[in-house]
Amino acid sequence: MRKFITHIVIFFIPLICYLIFPSLLFYFSGEFFCDIKTLNEANDNRHSLVGYMRTQENYRKIKLEKVLNDNTYDVWALGSSRVLQFREQMFSSSFYNLGWMISPMSDVKTFLKTIPKDKLPKVIILGLDQWMFNEVWVNKASLKNQNHWEEAFRYFPNIRDVNSVYSEIFNGQLQYIETLKKAVNSQNKYGLSALVKNSGIRFDGSMNYGEKIEFLVNTKNIDYSLEFEHTINMVKDGVSRFSYGANPRQETFAELSEVFDILKKNNVELISFFPPFSKIVHDKINEENTRYNYINKSVEKLNNLFTANGFEFWDYSNPSTIKSNNDEFIDGFHAGELTHAKILFNMSENGSAIKKYINYDSLKNVIKNTKKNKLIIYD
Repeated sequence: MRKFITHIVIFFIPLICYLIFPSLLFYFSGEFFCDIKTLNEANDNRHSLVGYMRTQENYRKIKLEKVLNDNTYDVWALGSSRVLQFREQMFSSSFYNLGWMISPMSDVKTFLKTIPKDKLPKVIILGLDQWMFNEVWVNKASLKNQNHWEEAFRYFPNIRDVNSVYSEIFNGQLQYIETLKKAVNSQNKYGLSALVKNSGIRFDGSMNYGEKIEFLVNTKNIDYSLEFEHTINMVKDGVSRFSYGANPRQETFAELSEVFDILKKNNVELISFFPPFSKIVHDKINEENTRYNYINKSVEKLNNLFTANGFEFWDYSNPSTIKSNNDEFIDGFHAGELTHAKILFNMSENGSAIKKYINYDSLKNVIKNTKKNKLIIYD
C-alpha cells in the first residue's frame, strides 16, 4: 500500500509543478479564482480596471450583476464592443456602459427580459451593428437564452489556460516574474490584460484599450491602410462581419419590433444608431458598389420604422457625417472617445432627446479643444 501511494505521489509531482506557476499568476492577478462579489466591490473604485486575457466572457456576467445590484441608472449604452467608448463623464445623468452584451438583434430582446422593470433605465442608447441586418451574416437565430449572461463566468482555469501561460513565456510575450510581482502588489487591477496591457473595463463599463491606444497616439505618420489592413481585407474579401449582402434580413426588423414593444411597455426611451466605420474602411465599402446594398436599404427602412414607433434612429456609418477621421479610430470599425462625444453632440444639436442627459457644454468644449489624444479624452 505504501509503495502504491509513493507511486501516486511521484506521478502527480510533475503535474503539480506544471500547474502551480500558472495558478499562482491566475490567483494573484484575478484572472481566475476571483468571484463576482469581489469584482463588483472593486468596480466601485473609480480607478479600478478589470481586464481579462483568457476569460473575456466574464465581462458579461460582471456587467449584468452591476445593473441588477446597483441603483437604477438613467442611461445605458447597449450593444457590441462598438459602443464601449461612451464614458460616464459625457453624461449629466447616471450612466452605465453595457457594451459587449449584444451580438445579433435577437440578443437585445433576450437581454431586456433578464432585467426587472425597476432596474431598466430611462433611456437606452442602442448601437446597431450594420451586419445585424445582413441576411448572409445572420444565417441563424441566436441560440442565447436568458441564462446566457448569468452563466457567462469562469471561476476556474482549464488546461488550455495553463498551456497559454507557458506558451507566452516561451515566446517572450509574458515576463512571468515581473507580472507576478505586479499581480501581488496591485490594488486596482484585476486580470492579466489589465496588469500587462493596461486594458480592461472601467467602473462605468467603458473599455480602456491601454497599450493599443498608447501606440496609436504616440506613433507619427501612421499608414492607416496598413494599421487597419485586417478590416480592409475583410471588406475586399466579403468575409465575417463584412460579408457581402444585397438585401436586409427581414427577421431582424421583426426582432427589433419586439424590442420596441418591451420598451414601450416599460416607458423606456430608445435612441439607436449605426456606429461609424473608419474613413478608410467606409471608403473601401463604397468602392465595392452594390455589394453592401443591404446597409442603405436598412437605413431607409429603419428611419421609417423608428419614426412610426416614436423612437430615434441615426446613421453614422460615414464618419464624415460628424467630421471624424482615421486618427479617431482604434481599429477599422471601433471609434475612440472623441468620435463618441461627437455622436452625442450631433444628436443633441439635431433634436435628440439625449440632450437632457448629456454634459452638453463639456462635450462642446472637448470636441473643440481636443488636438492630440483623440482616442481617450478623459483621464
